[in-house]
Amino acid sequence: MKVSVVIPCYNERDTIAEIVSAVRTAPLEDIEIIVVDDGSTDGSRTILKRNVEPIADRVIYHGVNRGKGAALRTGFAAATGDIVLVQDADLEYNPEEYPRLLEPILSGKADVVFGSRFMGGRPHRVVYFWHMVGNKLLTLLSNMCTNVNLTDMETCYKAFRAAVLRNIDLREDRFGFEPEITAKVARARCRISPMMAGPMKKERRSPGAMGFGLSTPSSDITSSLVNRFSLTRARPVNRPIRLRSARA
Repeated sequence: MKVSVVIPCYNERDTIAEIVSAVRTAPLEDIEIIVVDDGSTDGSRTILKRNVEPIADRVIYHGVNRGKGAALRTGFAAATGDIVLVQDADLEYNPEEYPRLLEPILSGKADVVFGSRFMGGRPHRVVYFWHMVGNKLLTLLSNMCTNVNLTDMETCYKAFRAAVLRNIDLREDRFGFEPEITAKVARARCRISPMMAGPMKKERRSPGAMGFGLSTPSSDITSSLVNRFSLTRARPVNRPIRLRSARA
């Protein structure tokens, strides 16, 4: 199967070339790399044109900063693979983990895979304590609204059957994308599988890592959950969702 890796980028000049190189050498047979620059102002675009365009399949540039959700929608629309995977540009997650992350989809056991920084059983990176507390609170709220049992709703490491994304109307431009996609795949009764996400390096946030959309992520996420999704609860998944097969 062809895997499209979508990498949203905002002010990631220190890491963007390294992560794209790592994705290019990931242990997958057929991989498509799509980078979406969301109006970077730190020189990232110079690096993208000089170092990334020669090795990526496509680099798309937003004229202004529109937010992470908008960048991902642009990347999803350009993807041509059977599976679409989201990769952050800040070296937080290791592309060597792709086969393990994708295994539930490739084996037909899941439609969506969410990476998790908090599942046990394998070595994982140390995260800041208050980041963890905030994440767990937001994940709890998401689980209450969607009736699914995730451990890391905010993780950027997500993989989808392409048919899932084609059947979902995504609208959130900023960090509200995370609860929106969680709620909508749950509402569609997709089979969701959590997977431990291994680290690429110790926690290393580049200047743009929290800059998508220029607003507070927790406020966007909480507002999106409470105002948009709390009135609709997904039923437990008893049978796989029937979706059209994606074509390469």
